Amino acid sequence: MTVTAAAANKTYDGTTAAAVTLGDNRVEGDTLTVGYTSASFDTKNIGTGKTVTVSGISISGADAGNYTLTSNTALTTANITKRDLTLGAEGVDKPYDSTTAATVSFTDDRIPGDTLTINYTAAFVDKNVSTGKLINISGYSLSGADSGNYNLLNPPASTSADITKYNLTVTATGINKVYDGTTAATVTLAGWFPGDALNVTGTATFADANVGVCLLYTSPSPRDRTRSRMPSSA
Repeated sequence: MTVTAAAANKTYDGTTAAAVTLGDNRVEGDTLTVGYTSASFDTKNIGTGKTVTVSGISISGADAGNYTLTSNTALTTANITKRDLTLGAEGVDKPYDSTTAATVSFTDDRIPGDTLTINYTAAFVDKNVSTGKLINISGYSLSGADSGNYNLLNPPASTSADITKYNLTVTATGINKVYDGTTAATVTLAGWFPGDALNVTGTATFADANVGVCLLYTSPSPRDRTRSRMPSSA
């Protein structure tokens, strides 16, 4: 008896398991049951015309004793197609950094144990502090050892997150001067992001009016954004 196999196509499921239907060349009317112990694709990955190996073929039934199997294995082919990957997206809060750069955290329904990386581009609608700010997401792609087995299905185009206030630490650099009988001092202030429009005001004085290397006392007080980012001097 020669047993043949026909395998069913399947969607990627992370395994090599295959489902097959067996056929044979029995004499018409004979009572036989043909079974097998395993059927497997050559690999778990997607592909067309993939080899399926059927093992442990056996026969039983009232007329089984009249037959000899030519082989207890059989080969056939079938396809494994891509699995749809569904994503959920959640924006990650950040402190103000003068950019619209955003980070997104994803959930998905990948096969447990599969190696996938979700690549994307994300940006807040503007750089300013706010709660529940819109983040636009685009440029999706998949990478990783198992990425070729998945089809990214309608990934989210947006999500939201908060931008919180930045804790500003102002630094001061003193400017040397020629003795003028006063403790008046001039300093350069810094500490905010390049390009931001910010005025910081305060007072700066030498410890005394005499010639020497002195420590300056500065007392800056941040103000609201203005049209100029030049530091004040005193």
